[in-house]
Amino acid sequence: RVCVVGAGDLGTQHAGGWQKCGAAELVAVADIDRARAENYARKFSLPMCFSDYREAIEKSKPDIVSVCTPAYFHPEVTIFAAEHGAHVISEKPIALTIEAAGRMIETTRRCKVKFSLGFQTRFWSGTEKLKELLSSGELGRPVMYRQSGAAEIRPKRAMHDALRGNGGAVIDFCCHTFDHWRYVFGSEPVRVTARGLTLAKDRSELAHLPQIAVDTAAILVDFASGDIGLISISWGLPPGTPWVSGDNDILGPKGRIIRGGDNLQILREGGKVEKIEGLKTDMHKELMSDFVDAIRRDRPPRIVGEDGRIGLKMSLAALESIQTKQPVAL
Repeated sequence: RVCVVGAGDLGTQHAGGWQKCGAAELVAVADIDRARAENYARKFSLPMCFSDYREAIEKSKPDIVSVCTPAYFHPEVTIFAAEHGAHVISEKPIALTIEAAGRMIETTRRCKVKFSLGFQTRFWSGTEKLKELLSSGELGRPVMYRQSGAAEIRPKRAMHDALRGNGGAVIDFCCHTFDHWRYVFGSEPVRVTARGLTLAKDRSELAHLPQIAVDTAAILVDFASGDIGLISISWGLPPGTPWVSGDNDILGPKGRIIRGGDNLQILREGGKVEKIEGLKTDMHKELMSDFVDAIRRDRPPRIVGEDGRIGLKMSLAALESIQTKQPVAL
């Protein structure tokens, strides 16, 4: 029995994942916008909808709560759900502060419920292939993993809210990338160096926010393995500017891996090219299936709360480096 808290885009993705995994029943939704909750309930044929998540959890008595609110509210919803005996899968980022993330992890442990995060890219079959290629030494080590992208200011303005929203691109977007690097490298970060700007600081669309988050950054992360992760990201372009992805590749002593959609291309010495295609994966379905299996088998899910806390530490280190213009050790 699953209750979804937050009936927006991610709540919709979670519902699809739960329905496709075939091992869970959606029983309730809660959203502060009652009309949106009602529309969601109709769309997914839910018997109950609420405008208060507390009432939803108390009355629907779910086994699992999917937390799909802005990040600022993740801690209070997660803690309430855990204290009412529900396992919790929260969207990323885990929270906006390390203290709040710690309370989430400790409460779910104390209440003996499973806790996981929406780092669904771990379940992309290409992620396993990249990890395999690096672990086998086919590309040599160490490597540099480069990723970039740029987009207009986010239609959901709370994503730019540094205090009561999602914390901006460095926290909300980069945590996915950081988790991906940790998993693929099989190593932990040791140092973060970053520079950043707030390109949209004067946009009238964001004038209502008390503090606009950094929206544009270049971040370099050194790992204990010697590998390097490098990302440049922007959410600060004018409205209507199309999303553009740039570099998405891994450079190593023995060649280069290029990511393109659900395909990989491996470039080797002597002009040899290998293509790996058909890596498309229903990542939310796999994320939810793993969580249900973890509950049934009483094992840790593949993604645990500590993964979320480490990702947040990396994001906060990047923001500190942007502010101080100095590297930050982890």
